[in-house]
Amino acid sequence: MHALRMEKAKPQTDPDAGALKPLAMSFESIGIGKNMKRLVLLIASVTATLELFIWCESIWNWWKGEEGDKLE
Repeated sequence: MHALRMEKAKPQTDPDAGALKPLAMSFESIGIGKNMKRLVLLIASVTATLELFIWCESIWNWWKGEEGDKLE
């Protein structure tokens, strides 16, 4: 008797089904251990510091100009 009263289940649609979802990535999910994680962060930090220094030096030279660039 219950079988007669059961209705077909309506498929539920997800409103975000077409949206792109960001990747959930961590060091552990790609197989990087504790020591390798430290190495990667150290290399990224040193690289970022060098890049910052180079940009600051370039902007300083552009702003102040060089000795030969002065008008008389």
